[in-house]
Amino acid sequence: MPSKFPFQFFALLSLIWIIPIEAISQQNFKFGKYEKHEIELLACEFEPNAEEVILFHLGNSHFVNGQINTNFHLRKKILTPNSKDLANISIRYYHGKDGVESVKNIKAQLVNFENGTETVHKLGKNEIFEVDLPNGYKEFRLAFPQVKAGSIIEYSYDKIDKYITFIDGWTFQNTAPTLISRYTIGIPESMGYNMLRQGQKTIQTEYTVTGNGGYSWELTNLHSIQEEPFINNYIDYLERLEFQLSNYLGRSNSGYGPSSLETVNVLNTWEKAGNDILDASNYYSYLKTKKGKEIIQGEIFEGNSDFETSKNIYKYVSENFTTTKKNGIIPSQTQKELINAKSGTKADINLIMMSLLHSKGIEANPVLISSKGNGRSKLVEYPFISQFNQLIIQAIIDGQPIYLDASSYGLPMGYLDIDNHVNQGFLLKEKDSKVIDILHNHKSGISQSVHISFDNNQVNYNNSLRFVDYEMILFKKKDLDDEESIKNHFLKDNSDNIQNFSIIENAESCRLDFKFDYVKPLQLGADIIYLAPFQYVKFSSNPFKQEYRVFPVDFKHTFSDRYSVRLTIPEGYQIEQLPENLAVTMSENEITFLSNSSMIGSEVIINIVFDMKKPIILANKYQELQTILDLIIKKVTEPIVLKKS
Repeated sequence: MPSKFPFQFFALLSLIWIIPIEAISQQNFKFGKYEKHEIELLACEFEPNAEEVILFHLGNSHFVNGQINTNFHLRKKILTPNSKDLANISIRYYHGKDGVESVKNIKAQLVNFENGTETVHKLGKNEIFEVDLPNGYKEFRLAFPQVKAGSIIEYSYDKIDKYITFIDGWTFQNTAPTLISRYTIGIPESMGYNMLRQGQKTIQTEYTVTGNGGYSWELTNLHSIQEEPFINNYIDYLERLEFQLSNYLGRSNSGYGPSSLETVNVLNTWEKAGNDILDASNYYSYLKTKKGKEIIQGEIFEGNSDFETSKNIYKYVSENFTTTKKNGIIPSQTQKELINAKSGTKADINLIMMSLLHSKGIEANPVLISSKGNGRSKLVEYPFISQFNQLIIQAIIDGQPIYLDASSYGLPMGYLDIDNHVNQGFLLKEKDSKVIDILHNHKSGISQSVHISFDNNQVNYNNSLRFVDYEMILFKKKDLDDEESIKNHFLKDNSDNIQNFSIIENAESCRLDFKFDYVKPLQLGADIIYLAPFQYVKFSSNPFKQEYRVFPVDFKHTFSDRYSVRLTIPEGYQIEQLPENLAVTMSENEITFLSNSSMIGSEVIINIVFDMKKPIILANKYQELQTILDLIIKKVTEPIVLKKS
């Protein structure tokens, strides 16, 4: 979440001097000086199964002659006997052709404590070596010997970065639980920066002012970065601080001396930023198309309406052009080159679709987005273009915006990849570029109706399942390439009991229907009969079993599921107890659930509605989510009990 520092910095950029910033309570974090509680620590209290714990991780940044110098200092303790891999440390940085970043002054040591005796091993040159990596990156690798449970590993280094327009800042979390993570920065009075915050704890934590004009943030007891169910893009939610240059004090053209200094704004308006992008090379070839101009010879796209015409254009582009790369917001080639090559980046392919829409008089414009996994759970409020990594198209059809991506083959028009389900984007439109809200209008969900009846010594479940919109899209992405695999998906070990199986797909309405009978042997005459009403449910068990949650839960899209069952009670039996009605709702209506049971003559009717209205559930609501899903799962799997009359 971005915010503006409540102070301004002014001075001459070319006269930046060193501002020494000391970490708060520096005496507690001196290299090689260990506290009693660090030596005696045996486990991490809030993550007891951790193999290691970071005792502290400190970052201290200051400016030196137009560059930013950050000192890193980390101390961690090994908690388990077989943790040799945890002793191999990598320090990666981007060197590039011009030495954009460099690392120096590496200091590292390993300490063991036995019977009150401290044994120190300081790493020598043969244990610290540098490796060249692809794409301009380099890496220092530190190999610590004689590591065992109780060992303390400590290292520090300086990283110098020439690029100061956007400062990486600090990521508070690590791959191990962290007791203290602190970042301090001293910003010269020459410069004004916007502060960008991400993560619940970071947003809630205010900075403190140090004695030397620095600003410091400290977070404590941070869980490790780890794999969790229902999130593939945890990088978007890391506890993180970044800084973006907004202005500096530069010399005017009117003369010299203090009176000739003036504020130079680095950030443009969104409108100016949009115009700068549209002026970039190759964009013009896609934007110059006028109504009626034939771009691709011999192809007829006209339909009975703008919607039909748009659908024809979308279908043609998605089927006739191959996507080579998803990321990128600037076209990699001209329109003519793309038509000849028939392959290009996502930006290229979506822009040729836009150009074809223009040729038919349909309004369409590029929209830049930050896709999931790009590191942004929310857009920066300021016109910082580097936050965007992909390009889609907004078309205005029948007065309504519809979002298109022809680079994703197989998706119906108006549907975006799940990773493109973001709430905002940057609309590029000459003299009117701006950040817009993106609404994903779909009615995704699963509808299931079941009729349960009895015939001799068997129970028949007549099932009808319908997957709509993104439920259909995601189902088709599963590795289910034949009828048998689909049957196993629905009923697993009981798939041999399926009869009259059929599949009907309606691509136009994005609907997938399954119909089948499930026949189960049943000995009528038993005193009690237990019947599971639904053979297939979205959640048959709670996927959230861990005690705590580090990152939000992402259900990918909203949905509204409908389950209904009609049970014809066999002769000689009666319902022992009608399932109780249930209505539950999360505190902010993220999830609502309603189950209603009734008797009509000799039939039991159960209707269930399960609505996911907000697909992102924040980590601080994890316990509430666990509880409500337990209730929902218990209800949808609750058996119907019949007893002899």
